[in-house]
This record gives sequence, structure tokens and C-alpha cells, in this order.
Amino acid sequence: MPLSFDPRIKAEITVICFLLFCAMVFAFIPLVIKLFIFIQLKIGDSELFLVKFLQTHEQSIAYCLRGMCILGLIISLPAAIKDGFLELRPRIF
Repeated sequence: MPLSFDPRIKAEITVICFLLFCAMVFAFIPLVIKLFIFIQLKIGDSELFLVKFLQTHEQSIAYCLRGMCILGLIISLPAAIKDGFLELRPRIF
């Protein structure tokens, strides 16, 4: 027997999970950049221009990628809400 939630609680749970997902993605961006640089250094590509550039500009690249994520959210969130992202009535598939 599936659990039935109040639609408002379901919307709040959806928003909380979405915000936690966004926080996780934002936290992983610098980690992935550091991991990529670490692996490139381990395999011996430390003299390549791109690796040197990434080493010197890690923080600004992370900020740029986070900015692109925020821009994507700003663009796509109104359409997602319009399509029923926070729909308060039950959906039938």
C-alpha cells in the first residue's frame, strides 16, 4: 500500500530534495576539477598548457561552472514549474 502525502508536504519535500541535490552538485564541481588535475599530474601531463591553466585558475573555473549551473537553473526552472515540478494535485501517468 503506497503512502499518500498531503500535496503541500509533497511539494515541500520535492523542493528540499531539489535544493539538496543542487548543493551536492555545487560541492562536487571543485572536487572534480581537483581530481582531474591530480590525475593529469599523475599520468605525466603536467607540462601541457591546459593542465597548467587549470592549476593556476582552479577557483575561477569553479565559479564559472557554478555560474553556468545557476544560469541553467534560471532558464529552466520556470518551464519546469509550468510543467508541474511543484504540482499540488496528484498526477496520473
